[in-house]
Order: sequence, then C-alpha cells, then structure tokens
Amino acid sequence: MTKRPRALKKDDTRMKKYGGKTGFKNLVAAVFFAGAVSSASAQENPIELSWPVDCELGSSCWVARYMDRSIDKGRLDYQCGARTQDAHNGTDIAIADLSAMARGVNVKAAADGVVFRLRTGMQDVRVTPETRGEITKRGCGNIVILRHAGGWQTHYCHMKQGSIQVAQGDRVEAGQVIGQVGLSGLTEFPHLHFMVRAPRTGEGRPRSTDPFDGGRFEDGTCDQDLNPLWDKEFAYQPAAIMPPVIDSKQRTRATMWEAQEASLPTSAKAIIVQSRGFHTIKGDIWQIRLMDPDGTVRVNQSIEQKRDRQQVQAFAGLRKPAAGFKAGVWTAEVTLVRAQHTMGSVSGSIVVR
Repeated sequence: MTKRPRALKKDDTRMKKYGGKTGFKNLVAAVFFAGAVSSASAQENPIELSWPVDCELGSSCWVARYMDRSIDKGRLDYQCGARTQDAHNGTDIAIADLSAMARGVNVKAAADGVVFRLRTGMQDVRVTPETRGEITKRGCGNIVILRHAGGWQTHYCHMKQGSIQVAQGDRVEAGQVIGQVGLSGLTEFPHLHFMVRAPRTGEGRPRSTDPFDGGRFEDGTCDQDLNPLWDKEFAYQPAAIMPPVIDSKQRTRATMWEAQEASLPTSAKAIIVQSRGFHTIKGDIWQIRLMDPDGTVRVNQSIEQKRDRQQVQAFAGLRKPAAGFKAGVWTAEVTLVRAQHTMGSVSGSIVVR
C-alpha cells in the first residue's frame, strides 16, 4: 500500500539544511567618489528538466550559487570553480531585486510530476543574525516538492508567501506555474533554491544531483564528461554581474536588494552607482562609469577587489555640484575585468528632475 504523502509541518527539521548558509561575512562595499555545458550525450537522461524560473539566465536572473561538489570544507562547483558555498546542495537562481519579486517572477515545474509535499505561510523577510535561530528549522521557507517518474524529486525553496498555486496530490506538467520566487526562509536576497534528488537506492537516502552535469552532491568530482539533466544547454557563469543600482546614498547589506528609485532630484547630495555580483575574486576589477544627460563621462572609476567574495557590492559616485545635477537621464555602465579579460558589462539609468 502506498503511503500517503504529508504536508510539511512548521517544525520539520529535515528542511533545515535546504536553504544553505547565507554568509553574512561574505559581503563587502568599496566606496569611492570622484565553457559552456556540453549538450546531453547519446546516453539517455534519467530525467529531463526545464529551467524552473520564468526568466532569462544572465539577463533577468543569475546563478548565485551552483551545487557544492567538494567532500571537505572547501567549495567546488561542477566546473571545478568556487561558484558555490560549502555544503550547498542545490542551485540558487537570483532575480534582480525586491521590485521584481513584488511584480512576480513565476516558478515552474521542471518536469511532469505530482505535488508530494509543500509548506506555505512564511513571510518574505531577509534573515538576520537575530532571526536565524528561529528560522533555521524551516530554512527552505515556503516550498513545493514534486515527485517524478522513477522516484526523482525536485524541490523549490524560498517561494513568495501566498504565491503557491498547487495543492498536495495535484498532478502538474513541465512548465506549469506552481508559484513565484520569494524571500522566505534562510535567505538574504530573493531567489529560488532549486534542488534535484535522485531516487533512493537500497537503504541509502536520496542524493542531491547537480542538474548541470548529473553529478552528485559532495562527491568530490568536477569537470567530468557526465550527462546534464537540462533540456537545453546553459553556459557556465564564472561570475554573476547584476544590473547596477543608481541612488543618492550608499546601499547597505539590508538595503542592497531594494528597488531603485524612479527618479532623483537635481538637489540630491550625490549620484552613486552600486555594482552587485556573486563570486568575484581577488584581483577582479570593477570599472564603473557614470554619464550625464549630454553623454559626458562624469565618473570613471576602477576598483580592484582585495579578496574573494560570495556577494559583493562596489560603489562609485559623484557629489552634488554647486548648481545641482543636470536634469535628464543619467546612465551607468559597470564592467567586470578578470586577468585582463572582460567578464561582462551591465548598464542602468535614472531620471534626474
């Protein structure tokens, strides 16, 4: 007789590791004023997965962390890089900011399946050192767990409160919306923690599996000729560069994910460009430029990173001129350079009135 699946209780301790660590010490601000994953091999995939967030990777969402493959206290992603966190058992897919979360970014079933378990009702609030203890047992936040053919599972964590659109026992199809990206559980920024679990073997527990190459959580391997589980190719991202935020004041750890203001007054005390990224390393150069409405470069600042960081923000800005800022559209460009190679560029703008 098949055992009936149950809904997760609030104190279900099995969820406490799903969200991973948030890494408060891995945030830094420098303030200034003046290849690709190979396509699936000929062998048949045990499960085929579609991208679980309604976004474009590298444009409207970014991989904040890959799965950790290291068997020790180090970090090792599937390409032998450090784009992960110790004991991180899934893939973190980040969205731009809290305004994107408020508008709604859909989470979709990665494959046909049945809703096995879920939890709803947790608030969308960033974790702090003071709240970590009480949230740890529900670290995955609002969650949906799907069961698929062959005993596979996919887990969707940190979903937005009130967004989950399925119930326990529902059958879902690949690509069907099941909820939205949120900020519930052990997280500092809006993202989906997506986990894939292989079928149970014998008396062993189901093992988390890396969808980017089919390897296993903390198995010590990387850069192997394995079989990706995705239904299309995704390029490996050695670093994630987020769109800049333009403001009149420096953002902090608590405010760096808040939406940019629609406009600034000509009397603003400063115009500051904040760059944001994940897993940048010592020696990386952040090149930040700010152009006025006439296209004149008013700020051209290069910031060298002093140490490896999981999350990073760097600032460059311009103090208010005596006559105030020129009205019109101000534009920012941020470029990340590593070992004299351009890793990527992003841009943003703001209206000054």
